Amino acid sequence: MRYEVIAVIDEALRNVAQHAGASSVSVGLTAAGNDAPVFPGRGGGPITPRAVQLRIRLLAQRQGLFKRVHPHLLRHSFASHILESSGDLRGVQELLGHADIATTQIYTHLDFQHLAKVYDAAHPRAKRRSGK
Repeated sequence: MRYEVIAVIDEALRNVAQHAGASSVSVGLTAAGNDAPVFPGRGGGPITPRAVQLRIRLLAQRQGLFKRVHPHLLRHSFASHILESSGDLRGVQELLGHADIATTQIYTHLDFQHLAKVYDAAHPRAKRRSGK
């Protein structure tokens, strides 16, 4: 079985513990010596990647997002936002678990032409004045 190491803030741990009905924030965490899945499926084992994909798609549709939303899109958005706010490519590399910095550079590539179009369309001062 493949395991992922993830960074989790205390508030998220409390929410997971509350959701599971546990009094301890170490519910489901292997570091605490408990191999129970944090998000169990119907049979008590871990939920499948496909179940995660379907849940994310359903939640996106409930919010009125009909773009194809999937776990990797969330990962890409996370990486892009962290890189934009910090500018720390090595830190993003470490958070994503990439062995090679080139992978992170490709993964977090932003289409600046697209961003410029969105900016021009949304920002009132970015629009060119006609006749000048």
